[in-house]
Amino acid sequence: MGPFTTTVQLPSDLNKAIADAVKKSFIVAQKSFNSKEQYPQYLNKKQACSYLNVSYNTLMGWIRNNPDFPYKDVDGVVRFSRDELDKFMTNK
Repeated sequence: MGPFTTTVQLPSDLNKAIADAVKKSFIVAQKSFNSKEQYPQYLNKKQACSYLNVSYNTLMGWIRNNPDFPYKDVDGVVRFSRDELDKFMTNK
């Protein structure tokens, strides 16, 4: 501590209220950072992995092993609809 530093002991309930407010702020910030708006409506594989927060191998396993997994393959180009991915994940 420097020569002009003062330590103040706050009441435990005030300390907890401050900690809770900081946690809530981080959660709100994280949700807005991870919001759907940062992703296009139709995602490629890399974007879909990021959106779903899964690895490439997990995504490919879901495609291979789950006939209901929502994706479109048009002449080898694979795309995923954000809305369809959301529906799939909420129904599982």
